Amino acid sequence: MAELLATVDSDELTEWLAAWRMGLMDDWKPVRDVIDYASAGICATIANVNRGADSQPYSLFDFTLFAEKPERDPADLEAEIDAAFSERSVNG
Repeated sequence: MAELLATVDSDELTEWLAAWRMGLMDDWKPVRDVIDYASAGICATIANVNRGADSQPYSLFDFTLFAEKPERDPADLEAEIDAAFSERSVNG
């Protein structure tokens, strides 16, 4: 934050915040989401490689900044993924 405040003054920060609230940056949301998921995937991979053997694996959503966290059981998600791949291989 100190680095940001050293290079951007309060007036400019206020303008950026106003632009965000007015929806002027909505076109950036898809790009932001791609970057969010990509960086979360990297973080989750690194965390899982370095976690203890008896600890729970990290999810992509443990590291996303903007994505809404799903309210589902990881086992349900795994079943959905398996079903999707099974369906594609049959119908593919």
